[in-house]
Amino acid sequence: MRVTEPAAVLRAIAKHRDFNEANAVDTFGYTLLILAASKGMSQVCHAILDRDDFVGVNAQDKWGATALHWAADQDLANVCEKILSHPEFVEGNRRAWSFAFEDKTALDVALHRNCKAAAEVIRRHVGPPK
Repeated sequence: MRVTEPAAVLRAIAKHRDFNEANAVDTFGYTLLILAASKGMSQVCHAILDRDDFVGVNAQDKWGATALHWAADQDLANVCEKILSHPEFVEGNRRAWSFAFEDKTALDVALHRNCKAAAEVIRRHVGPPK
């Protein structure tokens, strides 16, 4: 029996032409992009961000955290770059107030967690911490 990595399965689902839940949001405000970023699944994040029908790049959970916060938390610099470069993205300095992020921006999160690659990408796009 061949065992497939869960991220590979999720990536294949997210890329499939019949998949129509790229913009789904649960009761906590979590999107597929937020969940993938929070689990460090950069390839799944890229598959979602590459979809023409994806419109949730600015989505935030009920605590104000975005996929950028979670990508910063996981040091997913390439995902941070893709989010920040997305033509519809406008939330670079949003503060999340959850227990996980304690009133921090994504850059604050990256710096606090010592995620240097993500911090550099975010700093390049949004400037130094305020």
